[in-house]
Amino acid sequence: MSTFLWKREVLEALSGEGAIAFLDLPAMASTIARCGGPGFMPTGEPARAAYRLINDLVATGDLIKVRRNLYMNMSARPQPHPNEAAQLMHPGAIVSLHTVLGEKGILNNPSRVVVAIVPTAIGETLKRVASSEAATRSSDLGGIGFRFYGMTSALTEAGDETDRLDSSARYPRATPERAIADWLYIAERSKNAPRGQRFAGLPLDSDLSGLDDGRLRRCCGDLGVTEQLDAYLERKAEADADPDVEDNTSSLGF
Repeated sequence: MSTFLWKREVLEALSGEGAIAFLDLPAMASTIARCGGPGFMPTGEPARAAYRLINDLVATGDLIKVRRNLYMNMSARPQPHPNEAAQLMHPGAIVSLHTVLGEKGILNNPSRVVVAIVPTAIGETLKRVASSEAATRSSDLGGIGFRFYGMTSALTEAGDETDRLDSSARYPRATPERAIADWLYIAERSKNAPRGQRFAGLPLDSDLSGLDDGRLRRCCGDLGVTEQLDAYLERKAEADADPDVEDNTSSLGF
């Protein structure tokens, strides 16, 4: 089979409904071998061809690099979203916090990075849970990076699944009510950490008007941050009544 023909078949395999959304070098090599047919290339050549083709498709924007050896296929349908990559980078990751609240319009300043919670083992240190040093970033995904915060699996699974997970998402994603509970929990856990490792408090200018109050209280109860929620709502009410309050602004810190 000619180079032109197998490349065309590979591009067709990577396009449209059901095409692989995220792929790595072995997946591309497997696609090339499958499209080319048995024995169409010497042993090892599909891997070299895959490397070259990936670079070509990154250059044209058909693939977007997420991190080393992980690419988002923009020709797949439905087109993948950067948020979906979080669970591939850290198995079990749940998109939450700034990402969920920003995309729902609850925060005035959406995050420039994808932020997610990762289930961790009991005994993880506060630094692992709350420090920005625990973040994993990638600057290759269209200027969007990634930041992960650890939380014990007992907490990530606490409460009713319908309260904590958005069933409309194609990937694990917290409901906005759970995202607020996650935020209050991590901020509380980090409040005694060194200044550079503290998790910023929930902005006072957040728009909570569309939230389910019952779900919000259940989610906060599941994480043991009901008192923190009440304290935040009291501060927010004071800030809403005073337009001159300097703290009444969104600041993500990244």
